[in-house]
Amino acid sequence: MAESSLLQDIQAMDFISAHEHISSLASFGAADDLFFPADEIPQLEPCRSTYLNDLLLSPYYAGPLLAAGYQPSDGPLGQKKSFLQWFERIRPSLALTQNIGTYRTLSIAFRSLYGCTLEDAASAWRLNQQIESNYSNYPAWYQSVMQRSNTKRIIKPVHPQYFRNAADGFETPYAKPIARIDSLFGLIRDGGLDFTCLQRSMGLFPQKLDDCVEAVDHFYSLIQDRAVGIKQLQAYRRPLYTTTPAYSEARQAFPEAIAHGGEAARVVQDYLHRCILEKAEQLSLPYQIHTGMTNLKNSSPADLEPLVQQYPHIRFVLLHCYPYLSEAVYLARTYSNCFIDTSWLAIQGDRILENALTQYLSMLPLNKITLSVDATSLEEYYGGVDISRRLLARVLGKAVQKKELTVAGAELAAESLLHTNADSLYSL
Repeated sequence: MAESSLLQDIQAMDFISAHEHISSLASFGAADDLFFPADEIPQLEPCRSTYLNDLLLSPYYAGPLLAAGYQPSDGPLGQKKSFLQWFERIRPSLALTQNIGTYRTLSIAFRSLYGCTLEDAASAWRLNQQIESNYSNYPAWYQSVMQRSNTKRIIKPVHPQYFRNAADGFETPYAKPIARIDSLFGLIRDGGLDFTCLQRSMGLFPQKLDDCVEAVDHFYSLIQDRAVGIKQLQAYRRPLYTTTPAYSEARQAFPEAIAHGGEAARVVQDYLHRCILEKAEQLSLPYQIHTGMTNLKNSSPADLEPLVQQYPHIRFVLLHCYPYLSEAVYLARTYSNCFIDTSWLAIQGDRILENALTQYLSMLPLNKITLSVDATSLEEYYGGVDISRRLLARVLGKAVQKKELTVAGAELAAESLLHTNADSLYSL
């Protein structure tokens, strides 16, 4: 089966993306530590006009642009003169980052959705005008991109207050929430373990360990029958490895953790993590957990093996995994309750995602892999879906050519990764 023929079939298939942060741009409101407004407020629309610079200076692309020498500046980019001046300032950094995944995802979207490119100022100005127009009716634009990308569902990580603010709207037919547990741990800061995030997300501020345990129970009552699973990103802030402190040890450590942090904070967090997982085990929930990419030396999926063993009814979903692809494959191959998701890899670069898919499809049962983009905008998402489909077709096409897969096997693999696995894993 030729890659081009397989790609045609894959492009026509429904897509379920298992991890997306769409609407996490500056025009939707400023991010505050763990919190993007879109993680807290359902059906969120922009609070001001959205321009090209909002899409380029996204949480994922701003870093590379700054590293390439771009100096941010404020200005009314709805006016042509100021826009063209800004575009001339950012063009050198765009040229230096055209090889990375985020530029690729956006470029694909700009060409396909807008008929524009970043290659000349006139086209960029037309693009800027169309972005402003489309985002001025965000619900219609959201629905349009979902339809044009053949998206059936996306899974959206949200904080507990999202459920307290619950409302139906333009996201409802597509976005299914997965509940973030990060605020239940508290944040380790220089001054101690900080639970202001728990107060913000659930209206609770613990004075003792028992208050934190009660917050866990309240969390599950809040998300019951409303979230498709739980998710955390503590790997960005602390090691993935979790110890098994007793209640008495955690209770004794709590005052020191609040006052000074340090090892006492780790003890309290590890105990609370176990409380969260005990309940998730009872409910047989999927559990998305960040691995690799950031906090590199402390984010290997291998550190999760004791948890995967101890909680066999929790379906652990390893996000990102790069550069620990082999460790992730080992866990997903060895344990029936462990899965891998490709989130963020398309945004990092084509070769990274292609390499990951090649490894995963060489060693794992087809039901163990889900696809995501992990985008912060509709445009990143559209381009990431396109890249994911094309690279999946390439990897499967090569496997058929080498007689590692039959044509029927390649089609089964495509359907599994694009939608069947996520549908089953998250009971959509």
